[in-house]
Amino acid sequence: MNSSSIIVLGHFCWDGFQNQDGSVNFEPGGIAWSLYALSSVIEKHDRIFPVFPVEADSIELVKVELKQLPSLEADGIYQSEEKNDRVQVTQKAGGETSYLSVQASEQSISLNHLPDIEPAAVYINFHTGYDLQFSDLKLIRHKYPSAFIHVNLHVKAERLFADFRNNPDGMKAELSLLFGQINSVQVTQREMQMLFLAAGLTEKGILKLAMIDGKVDFFLINKGDRGVVAWEKVLNSINSHIIRPFSQAENPSTVGCGDILGSVYTYQMIKTKSLKLSLQKAMKLAELAAGKTGFARKVEHMRINGALL
Repeated sequence: MNSSSIIVLGHFCWDGFQNQDGSVNFEPGGIAWSLYALSSVIEKHDRIFPVFPVEADSIELVKVELKQLPSLEADGIYQSEEKNDRVQVTQKAGGETSYLSVQASEQSISLNHLPDIEPAAVYINFHTGYDLQFSDLKLIRHKYPSAFIHVNLHVKAERLFADFRNNPDGMKAELSLLFGQINSVQVTQREMQMLFLAAGLTEKGILKLAMIDGKVDFFLINKGDRGVVAWEKVLNSINSHIIRPFSQAENPSTVGCGDILGSVYTYQMIKTKSLKLSLQKAMKLAELAAGKTGFARKVEHMRINGALL
């Protein structure tokens, strides 16, 4: 049977959860969510190739832990002299999550560590906003011309808004660079608002820039507990789909769910070629994770149930 490979680019983070007594528990985060999610659904003959830096005092621990995941190749995990970004959060009553502080590393991902393979897909998550420059996507596309490339803009949307909110022409040029190299893009509703406000456009204007003027075939807008609105380019028209949540956990813990959704959607797109099926499977796994709290409980829940999706 033919095998498929997926490359995953992002940053490893230590997510800190503040307890009511003021103490903080640090757990793996960032790209770790995508890798554990993919390992729970990947077929045994397929391979995962992560590429990301890890600080010197954590790299051996991270490699040992991740090498236990099925189908994962760890050669692209490399040592960085900088500290990984840390996010401190507190869990309020009723399940509401409040972000207290963010210390983001400004280091970029070294493209020298990209594997010399022919991947079916590349998933990129901008965990810090400094992960890659959009000009780097040209190099990635050149190296992997036939790969399905999906980008989760994540924190990058905030960086773009801060840099270009008074320069709409510059924002449109930057987005055109992005949209000219990728097949699919993912944002939250808030991130979408940042994009069109900084570009001096409407939501429809961003969709046109991406899917008519650019090369994007799929545009996902994550609306949280209301589901995902997915735009799909079919010939010369753009069709919309609404993928509703299947169930709602009481007081859901959504930490990591965007990473889970984006990575599993990317993998399922190369397996099923179906936007709806891919999003449905990805959303089901994200919902399973949202029903648990803490990294260990979430990934164990995915491991047990992922293969059943």
